[in-house]
Amino acid sequence: MSKILIIEDNMDLAGLMQDLLVKSGFEVTVCYDGIQGREFASKEKPDLVLLDLMLPGGGGFFVLENLQLSSLTQNIPVVVLTASKNPEHRQKAVEKGVAAFVEKPYDNQQLLSIIRGVISQK
Repeated sequence: MSKILIIEDNMDLAGLMQDLLVKSGFEVTVCYDGIQGREFASKEKPDLVLLDLMLPGGGGFFVLENLQLSSLTQNIPVVVLTASKNPEHRQKAVEKGVAAFVEKPYDNQQLLSIIRGVISQK
């Protein structure tokens, strides 16, 4: 069973994502800020991180950079989920090598397809 870490400060949205992913056969952990998310990723080494960009405890890009700099987490693929419509955010995320960039609101089936595709490439 693949392990997914959701780093998302919106508890309602995180809960909906968690329910969707658990029902789809994934083991899911939710962290509500970047600091907690980075610590969990280092200890548990999930198969995939779903990362919001607008986070307390260091924004999503700060979390992404820290995950990529650590030898413990640098090989974990990251899918960015954001409500930001700023094209610079997409460009920066792609330049930093994220596995996918998904704008909220997203289609559940599309998100599952992206997640399965990224995990199958590991």
